[in-house]
Amino acid sequence: MTMQTEFYIITSDHGPLGMGASDPCYNLDDAADALGEAERLTCRDARAIYVDLFAETVRNVTKECLDVIAARRKDAE
Repeated sequence: MTMQTEFYIITSDHGPLGMGASDPCYNLDDAADALGEAERLTCRDARAIYVDLFAETVRNVTKECLDVIAARRKDAE
């Protein structure tokens, strides 16, 4: 079994209960789904983080996830 070296993690603020983090998502669409769900459940902003273990990089991709959600809403109209 090979390990996936690129993935997305969603972090969310649960107020006095602390922080939460999702299981890894392996594509932007799944990350957008997880981001929307985290925000719906917590009623707070969440963040999407892209991790590339091979390149040793991490970056915030929250805007990209929000763009996916906005495009889905526009397509649904």
